[in-house]
Amino acid sequence: MKSIQELIKARPLLGWIVFAITAGIVFLLGMLASSIIERRAEAVFAYNPEINFSADEPRNEIWENYFPGNIILTY
Repeated sequence: MKSIQELIKARPLLGWIVFAITAGIVFLLGMLASSIIERRAEAVFAYNPEINFSADEPRNEIWENYFPGNIILTY
């Protein structure tokens, strides 16, 4: 079997095709890494309301100020 260098010398277009495919794969991996980093940053800063009461506050009226639009069930 011929080496890559011998194949590229025989067909120069093959070298450009390999280069384009490699550049495309590197670009897509960079986009994936960027997306992962953005999601992690978004998870930290996306929605952190300043809550001035304890987590076991029983009154719905106080909770609905911080989480509007959520369905609050009353029994």
